[in-house]
Order: sequence, then C-alpha cells, then structure tokens
Amino acid sequence: MTEALDRQSLRKLAEQRLGPKPRAETVGEFELLFSSSDSWGASFADNHFLIGPAESVRRCLQVQPQSLASIEALRRSERLVDVSLPLTALTFRSDRQTAISFVELFSEHERPSFSANADAVDRAARSLPYAVNVTMLKDNGFEWTSRSGFGLPGSLVTALAPER
Repeated sequence: MTEALDRQSLRKLAEQRLGPKPRAETVGEFELLFSSSDSWGASFADNHFLIGPAESVRRCLQVQPQSLASIEALRRSERLVDVSLPLTALTFRSDRQTAISFVELFSEHERPSFSANADAVDRAARSLPYAVNVTMLKDNGFEWTSRSGFGLPGSLVTALAPER
C-alpha cells in the first residue's frame, strides 16, 4: 500500500503486473483488478494504491472504513515524511513487538512476572509512532532511510539477542 501521488503511472504499472485485460470487481465503493495469470490484485482506495495477493487487497478494501487515519501512531509517523522528495516507496510498520521484546530482554524478571505488567507495557508500546522506511531512486541506485521511535539500536539488539 502506498499513497497514490501519480495515479496514472501507478495504474500503468499495475496493468503491466496484472496482465492484459485484468478482471474487475467492485468491493465496497472501490474497483479491485485481478491478474489474468495469477492471484495478484490491485486497487485505488481514495488516495492510496494497493497491490499484492488479491485476497489481501480485498481484505484491506473491506476494512477501509476503519481508516488508517484513525490510528494516532500512524498519523504521528506521517508527519515525519517529507513528501516533497521523489519517494519511490514508503512503508510504515509497528515497533510494538520490538519494544516489548526489548523490555523483556532487559527485564530482571522472568516472563511470568513480566506478564503481570503486560497491560502497561502494551499501552506504552502502542504509544510509539510507527517506524517509517523511505526508498528513493537516485542517479546511482537506491537510497533507503529508516526512522523509528524505538530506534535502530533497539531493533538490532532484539534481532541479535538470544531469546529468554
């Protein structure tokens, strides 16, 4: 899913990926296009472009009324993005599980004791803004930037540390 800044170009790319004469179906108020050769689909939902496995795109369209704009952490993360740049890809992901793993890793207590405070930890983890990854096509290749409220060091520690 991405913001559809250049709808015509994205539609051409979708048609290349989905093949000639993709089958169309209406899901809610949106058109879902299906690949003529495999299970991929694509759709424009308001100002967003969705492409991927057709059933995943369908599920996104079906829950669309539960708008992403209603997620405060995502709205805070969107403010970190400079949309004046020539963005090739922009992704958001929750740092919730990484933050919880980090707390567990350095907790003096075993997991059962940690679980007693699970609600407080979960609330704190949900308050983090989403991590943002930006990819831009440059003259000599791609430039990738990542921003996270939890931080790259925290992500690396939890990825490389042994599980408790």
